[in-house]
Amino acid sequence: MDRFRATMKVICSKDNLLQGTLIAQRCVSPRAPLPILNGILLSASNNGLIFQATDLDLAIECTLPAEVMTEGTVVVPARHFSDIVRRLPDQNITLDYEPAHRLLTLTYGSAQFNIHTMNAEEFPLLPTRPDTPTLEIDQITFKDMIRQVAFAAATDPIRPIFTGVLLEIAPDYLMLVATDTHRLAKNKLVKPNTDFDDISRTIIPARALNELNRLLKDEQSSLSIFLSPSQIVFYTEEFLFYSKPIKGIFPDHQKVIPLKIQTKLSVAIADLLPAIERASLLISTKDGNSIVHLSIKQHCLTINSNAVNVGSVHEEIPVNVEGQELEISFNARYLLDALKIINAEQISIEFAGQLSPCVIRPVSEEDYLYLLLPLRT
Repeated sequence: MDRFRATMKVICSKDNLLQGTLIAQRCVSPRAPLPILNGILLSASNNGLIFQATDLDLAIECTLPAEVMTEGTVVVPARHFSDIVRRLPDQNITLDYEPAHRLLTLTYGSAQFNIHTMNAEEFPLLPTRPDTPTLEIDQITFKDMIRQVAFAAATDPIRPIFTGVLLEIAPDYLMLVATDTHRLAKNKLVKPNTDFDDISRTIIPARALNELNRLLKDEQSSLSIFLSPSQIVFYTEEFLFYSKPIKGIFPDHQKVIPLKIQTKLSVAIADLLPAIERASLLISTKDGNSIVHLSIKQHCLTINSNAVNVGSVHEEIPVNVEGQELEISFNARYLLDALKIINAEQISIEFAGQLSPCVIRPVSEEDYLYLLLPLRT
């Protein structure tokens, strides 16, 4: 029997129906190039109720427990279906699909909700689940790596390479790197036994990693990653998430990291972060003023910011300084982005000069760094 024309009947809890819908909806784009991509494909099988969605760049699939009475497939409009499911009572819901009229009936208690469906035959086929993962990693570990790196990727699609995050896998480590050419974030995880004899590099869209980050759990359950020239698959017990790699060569990030340091300061994030936040209160995007000025002297870091017709701020915080005194300026938002995601009490900031990039590192962790270009003032 053709699964697209078969009657489907399944009983599912409201919680599972809502969870699957919300997960699938992450790959439904409001700017979908085809009407069918505004839908979620529901498939009832022996394994339960399967939810699938795609925007042709990203795709997702998750399976949740359900009582399958009749196997079948139907595509529901994502936004309307989500709005309906959210407001259903907290009880078991019967989904009954009648292909002759292309109508899905949701029954709860003595009430019914009828939904017009979409043509399931037009829904794109998702790739099959790979048999063997390229690598496995704890969800919470990879989630934290994404959080500390993906934000530094570019959002301008004119240069696609910079909208991606480099995933580099070697026999003894894996690493994520992102840059928008004004800043760079790198997180390296020492991980022996990756089963790699050489170094493998894949560029993953930052958008894909940010969506994956929202799906991953803050726990040590396993995340499997499969890499090939045509697709990247992330999968757990709850879902499969597909993305296409970005083609091209990622720039050599090692070349932009300064080798010679003229000035190095150590400072508590609890002191520096609120001071930069206060200085940024004066920043006006309308006049392009997004600059904080730093003056580094022995045992003292002075932070200055001013905006025409708004005001100015001058603040001093204690620091430990090695090397030369320095005057330097930065984009305040870029500086704040780093300070907010570093998991450490103390950081070191290394300067190679007034016009050279600085490197910010957690004092307790050498495998993470954030590089930031200064502004000419």
